[in-house]
Amino acid sequence: MESKKKYKYQPVDRTKRTILQRWRALQALAWNFVKHTGKQIRRSKLNFCVGFIACMLVVMVTSVLLTVLGTTPVVFLRLAELQNGEYDMTITIDGPNQMNYTLISQVLEEASKIAAKDGHEYETSGEAFTYHSPRMSVSARLIPPVMCSQGGDGVWECNEDSSQRGYMYLIDSDRERRMGCGRDWTLPKLEKGEIHISATLASQLRLKAGDEIFIGMALRNLFGQFWDENLGGSPWTATYYKLKIRGIFDSPGGKFPSSWNRGMLMEIGSFLEWLSEQKISGMNEQDTLNLRQKNLYDYVDFAILNLPPQERLEMYIDQNFDNVQEKVTSFSSEIIYHLGFTVANTDLPILRTYSPFQYLNLFLGLVINVVIFILLFICVILIYSLLVTNVETRTFEIGVFRMFGMKRIQVILLLLLQALSYIAFSYPMGLAVGQLLCWWVFSAIELLISVEIPKTLTPMATFVAGVMGILIPTISSILPIRNALGWNLADSLDVRASKVSAVKIDIDRSETSTVSVNVILMGVMTTGFGVGVYYLLPYALLSFNLGLLLNLFVVLLIGLLLGTTMLAINFQNILEKILIYSLLWWERAAIRDLVGKNMIAHRMRNRKTTMLYAVSLAFIVFVQVSYSLQMESFLYQLQQRNGAYLKVTGNGWDPISQDAAPIPRDIVTRLENFAATSPMIKNSAWISRDLLEISDNFTSLSISNVGRMTSYSCHVYAVSPQLFSATIGFLDVEEFSGNFSLLESLYTSQGSHGFIVGTLFSKNLKAEPGDHVLLTVGRSQGLSPIIRRMTPVGVVNTAPAFTFSPYPSVRTQDILVSFPTFLRMSDGLITSVEDIPLRDFLLMIDPSISDSELETLKRTVENLLDGSSGISIWDYRDQIKPISKANEILAYFFNFTTAVALAVCWFSLNSSMFANVYEQTREISVLRAIGVTKFWMFRIYVYEALILVLSSSLLGAFIGSLVGYTMVIQRALYTQLPIPFVFPTQIMSVVGGSSIVFAVLASLGPVYYLLRLPIVSLMRYTS
Repeated sequence: MESKKKYKYQPVDRTKRTILQRWRALQALAWNFVKHTGKQIRRSKLNFCVGFIACMLVVMVTSVLLTVLGTTPVVFLRLAELQNGEYDMTITIDGPNQMNYTLISQVLEEASKIAAKDGHEYETSGEAFTYHSPRMSVSARLIPPVMCSQGGDGVWECNEDSSQRGYMYLIDSDRERRMGCGRDWTLPKLEKGEIHISATLASQLRLKAGDEIFIGMALRNLFGQFWDENLGGSPWTATYYKLKIRGIFDSPGGKFPSSWNRGMLMEIGSFLEWLSEQKISGMNEQDTLNLRQKNLYDYVDFAILNLPPQERLEMYIDQNFDNVQEKVTSFSSEIIYHLGFTVANTDLPILRTYSPFQYLNLFLGLVINVVIFILLFICVILIYSLLVTNVETRTFEIGVFRMFGMKRIQVILLLLLQALSYIAFSYPMGLAVGQLLCWWVFSAIELLISVEIPKTLTPMATFVAGVMGILIPTISSILPIRNALGWNLADSLDVRASKVSAVKIDIDRSETSTVSVNVILMGVMTTGFGVGVYYLLPYALLSFNLGLLLNLFVVLLIGLLLGTTMLAINFQNILEKILIYSLLWWERAAIRDLVGKNMIAHRMRNRKTTMLYAVSLAFIVFVQVSYSLQMESFLYQLQQRNGAYLKVTGNGWDPISQDAAPIPRDIVTRLENFAATSPMIKNSAWISRDLLEISDNFTSLSISNVGRMTSYSCHVYAVSPQLFSATIGFLDVEEFSGNFSLLESLYTSQGSHGFIVGTLFSKNLKAEPGDHVLLTVGRSQGLSPIIRRMTPVGVVNTAPAFTFSPYPSVRTQDILVSFPTFLRMSDGLITSVEDIPLRDFLLMIDPSISDSELETLKRTVENLLDGSSGISIWDYRDQIKPISKANEILAYFFNFTTAVALAVCWFSLNSSMFANVYEQTREISVLRAIGVTKFWMFRIYVYEALILVLSSSLLGAFIGSLVGYTMVIQRALYTQLPIPFVFPTQIMSVVGGSSIVFAVLASLGPVYYLLRLPIVSLMRYTS
């Protein structure tokens, strides 16, 4: 029984023992692989350091770039805040009455509690809609005390001859501080009878903090409904009041747009109490009592509101603008729902200004994706080169392993483990260095934009960096492993034969032919390309999916880069021969021949180095071109949209009328006289407001052919005949003929019923100069439309300050006419050319004047405007200040990636030349034995490295220029702007010089080491 029982359980014990033995054997094998990999690292410290640093740089750059890309919306948010102020929404009330802010505050507080109770997505603290503040505004004058005197009744009387006009706002400092409006505002809260004024007003009146000042304002304009309900019968005649200047501000600090430089601030909470203490003619005790008892918060002009500060940044930091728009508009809709759709109106200034930046962000993402792919490609080639060198120098060792029974799968695992050893150490180190760099970069950005940004790497950036870290060694080890497994065992054990072969013979047998992996890959790639172009591209265009469209562009751009690289590599041999005979014509023929034969013998290895070097330099050119392209296109769009570097615009917002204000006639006269006499202004011109804006009865403007079969919406503007002489440029005339200039022809008898039209309208309406079209003005209240028959005088593709395009994507375009023609088109609503409402006064400034002279000119123009409401000076320099900050930040990133590419180039060249020299030790010993001097040997290998570097540099410059130029013409196609292609000559000169130094250093090291050995030792070195 015992023997049967023992026999019964014996197979189970054997199975367990077998599994345990196999597990221990696997552990021992894995441990041996790890120890062997460690020995290889200690044996080839330089190669391991090169691969480690390259992988670490790729992990670091990838994680940092993706994190920065995720936070670029913060920079764009800051740009929008500089143009509008640090508030997301303005709330106004329909009708002539003022807003009851007290009631609105109560409604929004209840709405916040309801939202918190219902688990609203914004926040659960019950304060989602409570970050708001009231504001009131009025035009006012500041008057020096010497110009004011007090009458016998105690009422102040002032002479306004030396006064300065500005705009005064009543604000609630505590509420604005709580909502986060004015993060850079440093002045203290005002007490009763105190005022803050701008530095512009203070300098013009020579005032300082602590001085007394008189302010003159029309209280009826400020109070409105409050006046009618409480003070309607009071004969208030005096409008001058004494105040104390508490502080002077150089910039609005985020409370208002950055261009707001003629402002005054007082506290809304203490304003009525202060006003009731003033001596005002005709004011009785009942009026004083009304002022003291009433709450001014019940009669404000408008309110500003912010998203919850804890979540505001998170709502705007999203690469997809549609998501940002959905979050902000849904937040606004909640507020309107509780306040009443029929009563309250909202405006979203930040979102409106933020919108154009979405395209810049998408294109920046495209560039960064291409950069990451190229870095991946470069690092893969570098690690591949290191692994090939390592495998080639271990031919005998791997042959011994195979002779003693190591299986193919074990050889694969051994080599793969060595490849993964690079990333095992470089990934955590790359993330650590990337985190430090990220902290430093975001700290610098915070100082520039005054916005707190998370300083940690994003999870997505960490994940993608990890995927990159795994892909690099895995892809790099495929071909070296195939090479190691493809060696004949006898050849692997033969250490005496030279490894250099100038002749390669391949024998293919038909009966042993297998499926070609290269053919399969090429078929899959071309199929994917066809599907992408044939289906995905039209789908992205029809659905207006910009993300998908730009991802397709990334794939096409990468395909263009790789295809151009493969094409250029085929000319490597020809280019090397040309360089050898053109640069070494003065050298001995024997040396030239040896250099040429070395280039042939090392062609396969040098091809990898050439590809890496060419792609790296192409990457540098591409990055620099892309970087300059992003900046130039944005600046060009800004210039084209405004037409001049300096202009006076009446397109500003009037806080009282809630509308855009035209430029008054008296200011028009002053501006024209000043422009005609100032030596700093070379030319000037006027642009009117749109024809639709001159009357509320005008509802639409359209242009059509005579048969009215095709029509387009349009805008009609009157322009001065010298307009294009006062603008920056960007004029592209498609068709025009005449004895006068394009706009001057509008003021001739033939052009009295003519206009300037865009190419799209001209082609689709079949309206060339001399043909007739119909311009229709739609009217409301049942009035019949006004139809005028007009003739195109000229056709343009683009023009400064206006919207023209030859492409149907821009369906609403502008039409330019003369001022007399505009007068006739007003249908009698305007009786004189002088009464035409004007929008912009463009100034062509002498480019030779200095910045200080330009500031003086700007201040003079500001004085001419006299602080008029809704009229401001647009200065190109003010607009590009925040852009220059973003430009500086981006320059650091792109210069850093350039340095990374150069470092990878150095690693690759050093590895290649090391292998080239050491595999030719037998040939070097023979040459030394027959009398070739050491100096000859130095020259041969230095020349080889130089020819390799120069040919690679030329190929890289060609590839990068071609890809960069393609990107430039694509952007020019989109923007319809003459964006130039600028080759980065300066940085490429630095790169070229560095490459030559790298070539000399890479070749001198190994040659110097070998030439120190005696010839006999050198012959025996290979064994």
